[in-house]
Amino acid sequence: MASYPTIYDDTIFGTAANNTIDALAGNDTVFGGYGDDKIYGNAGNDVLLYGDYGNDTVYGGTGNDNVIGSWGNDYLYGESGNDVIGFESTHDEIGDDYCDGGSGDDKIYSGTGNDTNYGGYGFDIIYAGAGNDYVNGGHYSIYDYSSNYLYGEAGNDYLVGGYGYDYMDGGADNDTLVGMSGGDTLIGGFGNDNLSGGDGDDFLNGYGYTVNNDSQYDHLTGGAGKDTFVLGSYSGVFYNETGDGYAVIHDFNWQDDQIQVKGNASQYKLEYTSVSGIGSSAQDTEIYYTGGGGKERIGIVKDNTNVIIAYDFKFV
Repeated sequence: MASYPTIYDDTIFGTAANNTIDALAGNDTVFGGYGDDKIYGNAGNDVLLYGDYGNDTVYGGTGNDNVIGSWGNDYLYGESGNDVIGFESTHDEIGDDYCDGGSGDDKIYSGTGNDTNYGGYGFDIIYAGAGNDYVNGGHYSIYDYSSNYLYGEAGNDYLVGGYGYDYMDGGADNDTLVGMSGGDTLIGGFGNDNLSGGDGDDFLNGYGYTVNNDSQYDHLTGGAGKDTFVLGSYSGVFYNETGDGYAVIHDFNWQDDQIQVKGNASQYKLEYTSVSGIGSSAQDTEIYYTGGGGKERIGIVKDNTNVIIAYDFKFV
């Protein structure tokens, strides 16, 4: 064990002051201690680069590193290699952190706080944790077509995909999901969400997976491509609750897009009217579920009456 860096596999402890530690080569373990520290993992697969208390800046360097800020508002950089940023087991990063995976296939767990997360180049998985977070699966190159998995979790989050086939789940609260290009899967989850697929054949589900009795008001914009707007799944009919929740479909194109629902054609009805507060004065298409013995509005196709159940609905 060493309290100073060598080119070998070291364990290094900082002091209560503001430390700058360069771990040099080797597979190292570094604890910054109290203070606002700067830690450089440098070469090697570093077991643990731990900022500890204070507002720390930690650079993983080359190799497959574990980079942890812990307490404080930290700047955490994986740099090259397949890195893990944050606590993989507990997701317990505390503070408003900036996390950047860099190149390689990275995992980021930013924990509590209002965090900014960039996956960087490669196949990345990001769990933003509690707080109002910004999550971007790419950041470096428009030529990165790797697929990413992005989870906003709790808080009002803003998720941005890259140029590959991304999976994005906003989690709880009111989220914004932007797919960019590629055939993306966007899941809003609980709360009132805004989903925008961008280019590509996208799957837009503002509701989530679990049928519940909470009113949700989601906005779905497919963008270019053949998109699927989800108002139901095998688990049940979405937006079928005591209140008047529904999804607004902003750019339905009958030539390319589909509306996915649960059940069969006899359980649905369309009405054409100009809905107050939805788009312009042009007529909208209201989608009603009638299979439960009543008449429940579950969706509105904005400024568009070119919707026919037999042609445009996909039943599951």
